[in-house]
Amino acid sequence: MKHDDILHINFSEIDSEEIHDVALIEEKFAIFRNFSQLPYRSYPARLNFSIMAICLSGSVRTEINLKEYTFAKNDMVISFPDQVIQRIDQSPDFSCCVFTISPQFAQDAALRFQQFLPVLLQLKDHPVIHLEEREVQMILEYYALLQKKTALQHNAFRLEIIVSLLHAICYELGDILKRHAPAEILPKSRKDELFERFVGEVRQHYKEQRSVQFYADKMCLTSKHLSNVLKELTSKTASEWIDNYVILEAKVLLRNTGLTILQISENLNFANQSFFGKYFKQHTGISPTRYRNVGVDVRTERN
Repeated sequence: MKHDDILHINFSEIDSEEIHDVALIEEKFAIFRNFSQLPYRSYPARLNFSIMAICLSGSVRTEINLKEYTFAKNDMVISFPDQVIQRIDQSPDFSCCVFTISPQFAQDAALRFQQFLPVLLQLKDHPVIHLEEREVQMILEYYALLQKKTALQHNAFRLEIIVSLLHAICYELGDILKRHAPAEILPKSRKDELFERFVGEVRQHYKEQRSVQFYADKMCLTSKHLSNVLKELTSKTASEWIDNYVILEAKVLLRNTGLTILQISENLNFANQSFFGKYFKQHTGISPTRYRNVGVDVRTERN
């Protein structure tokens, strides 16, 4: 199914009156009994909220930022706001529990739990983690408790209770993720904070600004210092992060929309279609037209 743009799905679209068996708290978080209840499509969509899900049975194949993953029993998947997600198919017996978190709550949690940010960075490229049975059961205990607490309609401190439980889950998840992460990852809170600020600026401006200097100026840093920090923390320079955002958007628009290449180049604020074509080929090894027709770039084929 083709669209004229990538569909954006906001947290506000989760409506507990229209979706059964969902607990929604003031557009801060929601819990579901299954993926099928999420506004989660068989065509690419940008979910503007965070998701944490545990597979209880069966399996599902999904794409996150154009990379395919299989999500099976005792697997945990975590996605972040602005990632492009698409369901490919799922087994008839697939079931899972799902937590969704609003962007603002996720951002507040990231600032509160900075010690876990280096581990969370790994989830950008490795969003599916296989858990031990005891870890699954621990998360399910919180899931059941949250369901009970969201039903306390007349409790004056319901929101505070739920937020406290969510903070507790963050610590539990942090412990789980650290156990499953490479041993050499160490917390670097100041650099993590710079990275989070940089990514936030890129998310907001990448369609208009591709200059590292623009983002460095916004953060009152030199472009060299910004790139050095990002290179040390993520193995990518600031320029590479910006290019990755632009190229991902271009790929999704090319593969899944009815926009012409000229319209896509204008959407991404390139001076003209020719400049966009050269930029795209420089970063993928293939022209936009060929990528649209073939659906894979040369560098992927080589890997």
